[in-house]
Amino acid sequence: MIDKKYILKESLALYFKYGIKSVSLDDLAFKLGISKSTLYTYINNKDELIKEVIESLVFSLNNEIKKRLCNNREVFDCLLSAYVHILKKFNSVNPSFIYDLKKYYSSHYDYLLKFRDEELSSVINDIINQGIEEKLFRNDLPAECLFRVQMNKVSIMVNDPRFFDETPKSLKMFFNLLINDIRGITTLKGHELLDNKLNKINKLLNE
Repeated sequence: MIDKKYILKESLALYFKYGIKSVSLDDLAFKLGISKSTLYTYINNKDELIKEVIESLVFSLNNEIKKRLCNNREVFDCLLSAYVHILKKFNSVNPSFIYDLKKYYSSHYDYLLKFRDEELSSVINDIINQGIEEKLFRNDLPAECLFRVQMNKVSIMVNDPRFFDETPKSLKMFFNLLINDIRGITTLKGHELLDNKLNKINKLLNE
């Protein structure tokens, strides 16, 4: 049975794959197996749909990352599993998705950036600061600096198909680039613990 949650899920999948401008409401209705008039009983227009799709995406990301933190408060388990989730979520995104969102739906793009710069930044910074307190990370580099560097790398993954493809091998490669940033701020104690965690975390990339 069609419901709003299913419409948002299928819409996001199409936008991730083809970009936003390339997917019309007719295309979406066809994918859902309903008429366009039926689709309009759930939404008023495409702008409203994009707004709700982005809000649903942010809600899902936020919940999943916080769930991972609640399940385990060990610094590296939290940090690495959060990054694995983010990378896997955006691994197959067509660069047109971000381009279209930024150009044609700027207010919804800003909403996504707000989540990155406030909610996600706060979560990651808390983990890194916990690592500093536990003497796993050096205390001479603000957590915010590491977060900014890593989010820039994630942006490269999403926006530049020449740099990143959809293969598991490339996903592991990109994950290791982020790991090198983390390793660069670890203490000797943290470095040893991080290496012990990586075998377990790498298995998540294949799930």
